[in-house]
Amino acid sequence: VAWDPTVTRQDLFSAFERRFRSALGHLSTNRRREAALDTLAEIHADHVLFLFTREPLSPEFDALGFDPDLRRSFERLRRWGSEPTTPLALWIAKHVWLGEVSQLDATTSVDTLLGYLLRRALAGIPTNLLNRLLTPIPSRLAQSAGSDVHRTIKSILVQKGYYWPSDRDVLNAVLTQSLFISAKRQVPFILELLEELMGDGQAVDSEFISAVHVMPQPLSVGWLQDLRDAGVDIDDALSASETLGNLTLARGVNESENDNFFTWRRRLAGAGLRLNDSLSDLDRFLPQDTRAGTRHFPELLLRRFPKAADDSGVGYAV
Repeated sequence: VAWDPTVTRQDLFSAFERRFRSALGHLSTNRRREAALDTLAEIHADHVLFLFTREPLSPEFDALGFDPDLRRSFERLRRWGSEPTTPLALWIAKHVWLGEVSQLDATTSVDTLLGYLLRRALAGIPTNLLNRLLTPIPSRLAQSAGSDVHRTIKSILVQKGYYWPSDRDVLNAVLTQSLFISAKRQVPFILELLEELMGDGQAVDSEFISAVHVMPQPLSVGWLQDLRDAGVDIDDALSASETLGNLTLARGVNESENDNFFTWRRRLAGAGLRLNDSLSDLDRFLPQDTRAGTRHFPELLLRRFPKAADDSGVGYAV
């Protein structure tokens, strides 16, 4: 499944047995045992590397000798939670372990893959084609032996049909895009990543942290009254309420407690998160404040995860 896109999970074991027996059948009797043990050792190594992709920061995998930066990149990819990336992640990890890909090249490659996924989510591109798009990449990398892996991955992802949004595409889309529709499972991670980028780059302790709206959905009586007192068009406020600028992180609070901005701002401040620092300077949270965040936050993410050198948006279409 990981290396051959023509093999499905349903016929994996029968296909393996058939190919294994065929491969051994061409060898001399004395060579078969050694070859069989080598193959089983490789399967075990692949298993260990698969487990590594599931828990990259676990001390259990210190013996692999991977650099901290590479392990953190794999951890970010794990937190994103996209199964179609598994074959490519495994290929990268295995070839680092074999010494065929440098750790710096691998780190850049994993970050490139995550940036690709992040940009698509921000632009609202559906994920239903990811498996078909990403699964063949390892075999294409194998055909490009000797080339920088991250450059080869970029050259593939910019091709027509891969839908890698440019900065312009993303910044236009986020103004109306609901992340809870395009990337509901990834919303907490995106916000935690923003928190890291606004701070010292250290990973956020996500225990007891949840993604919440600043302006609640639906609007409470207190919020409705406050917006009307400010002369805000309620429909205008609602149109921006599902965009990135209306989302933040909170620690140990329930969104049902969001009765009005004054008390909610105080509860959010208790989390000690930089995402909420700007709220303390506001008397009200209005649609223009939501849109300001919706413009600013993606810019931070796009700088951290740039597209390939050609950022023209070639090949981007929905």
